[in-house]
Amino acid sequence: MSIRPTDAQRLVIEHRNGPLVVGAGAGAGKTRVLVERLMGLLDNGLGGLDEVVVITFTRKAATELMQRIELLLEDRVAASKPEELAFWTKQKNLLPAAAITTIHGFCGRLLRQYPLAARVEPTFQVLDETEANYIQHQLAEELIRERLEQGDLQLDLLCNLFGQATLRDAMLNVYQRMRAWGLSVHQLGAQHDTERVNREWRQLLDQLEQYLLEVESLEEWENLTPAFRRKLSAWRRAWPPFAERLQRLKQYTQQPVNLEEYEEAAEWLGLLQDAVSSRHLGGNVPRDVRPLVSEIRELLREILPGKFISLYEPAFHTYLLQLFEELDGRYQEYKQSRRTLDYEDLQVRACDMLRRHEAVRQECRRRYRYLMVDEYQDTNGLQRELLQLLTQLPHEPGTNNLMIVGDPKQSIYRFRGAEVQVFGETARDLLSRGGKQVELQENFRSTPALIDFQNWLFTMLFEDDEAVGGMQFQPAKPGLIDGSPSADDGDVPVEWLLTHCPRNGPPAREVEAERLAVYLKQAVDRHGWRCGDIAVLFRALSNVKEYEQALRRHGLPCVVLAGKGLYDQQEIKDVLNVLQYLENRRNELALAGVLRSPMFGLDDRSLFWMAVQGGIGANFHDERYRLQDVRQDGLLQRA
Repeated sequence: MSIRPTDAQRLVIEHRNGPLVVGAGAGAGKTRVLVERLMGLLDNGLGGLDEVVVITFTRKAATELMQRIELLLEDRVAASKPEELAFWTKQKNLLPAAAITTIHGFCGRLLRQYPLAARVEPTFQVLDETEANYIQHQLAEELIRERLEQGDLQLDLLCNLFGQATLRDAMLNVYQRMRAWGLSVHQLGAQHDTERVNREWRQLLDQLEQYLLEVESLEEWENLTPAFRRKLSAWRRAWPPFAERLQRLKQYTQQPVNLEEYEEAAEWLGLLQDAVSSRHLGGNVPRDVRPLVSEIRELLREILPGKFISLYEPAFHTYLLQLFEELDGRYQEYKQSRRTLDYEDLQVRACDMLRRHEAVRQECRRRYRYLMVDEYQDTNGLQRELLQLLTQLPHEPGTNNLMIVGDPKQSIYRFRGAEVQVFGETARDLLSRGGKQVELQENFRSTPALIDFQNWLFTMLFEDDEAVGGMQFQPAKPGLIDGSPSADDGDVPVEWLLTHCPRNGPPAREVEAERLAVYLKQAVDRHGWRCGDIAVLFRALSNVKEYEQALRRHGLPCVVLAGKGLYDQQEIKDVLNVLQYLENRRNELALAGVLRSPMFGLDDRSLFWMAVQGGIGANFHDERYRLQDVRQDGLLQRA
């Protein structure tokens, strides 16, 4: 490579034995460092490609590493002396089978190497993430539907409180996190702290009571309008029953609550929320009183319904665990019948195998002498345990050589179970074992203005060091090539459009989209910007429509270069509805989607009459009804 490594990069490249912690921000050249360090190990005869493991976050990153290493190996083969040729030729031949892969790919490799110890079929197939999520979604839908049909009162209550779709999604979210952390349903239940939940509940009720008592004292204020004083008088008359009920709610945290009491309390809290929001403290509220009223409303929104479930805590806790147990059983049965594993199975079973089999663990430790893990800020506790099982040997030459590379600022996969705290905890553990730490602070990708903004913003975010695993913020600095910034922009500023979104106002996305459209419209009209020179980047395209509409309202033409994923397209949903109905003829929701699609073209009115006259499914299979009654009404367009 033509550019010489920085001093910090050289420390990493030349590190040979012992643990190593590398902090590498965006644009710090970490891919180059990983490749150069691996090649350095080969150059110095410290190991071969079959003794090195490189873990990347994506298959794309692994492929890029393989391609870079392949070019360097070809150079080594071409330039090698006769006595070195056999070694470098062997390394080049080993490259296609080298353990340069994702954490799931590496776990799958371990399971296939030791199928008996891992208790897996040697020819198992792996479900990709999309397929696994889809199957879990279908099984959860099926479980909820069957229990409701059987008259499950607790599930019916939960569905009424949260909505069936919301409950299903929440169940799947908890279930998927449980599996990502390597927990069984029993272990998940053991993690629950009922006393802590009840304590938080009591604190919320104490705070609510304090706020409501403050409302009573507002009549002593001098600058209140007559209209608001009348509202306060009405509130004082309504308050005694509420105060009595509030004390009863506090008692519920000390003793079991039956279902009738729970429903009664839920109804009462709903009435209280209605009283605060509209009847007594709604409408125009004096400016000085607004903060207190807003706090009360926000607190009630927090209690209903999410926190309120703790009132019926023991029964709901046990019941939800039963639901998870049944969902997990159905999912495991599905996979076993098809001899498949999902990504979480790969990690859990690999860890379990290494825990149980000392001989396998020692053999893997001897075989894989060097482990390098990229994007470590996006790992979790289960993955950390796997690495510990492979590396925690006494400090001997060629052992305990774990290198982790990461940047807490770039941890974005918490929704998948990633825990940024793991980076800090692992770093401290490795340093306590004699490891070294190197910070790659130079950023060769971003402009100086952008780097300055990033440093300013993340300095504030890292003040809460517990949220980032106790890691200290390391400011970046522009990377220099021949004494000048590698990505110089002249003097282009960074502007931060900080958008205020009122709690009771329009959705935040709409407010932000409008603010951005106004800003760009002014830039075009006043500063001569061209729409074709403007790019708007999104973390995800879920809400891109709001931005499109805002831009077009202000006369700014725009083109979306990428849209929703394949499985979100309506045509795909129509086909899936057909398949779901063919699989389960009782799935009337899927049938309704099929009939509403262009395949049949029924309108909402047709579906309504089919539903009220015996059910959509029954009428769909009734040839006489379908061809005479519906067609006679002119409702069936085509069939």
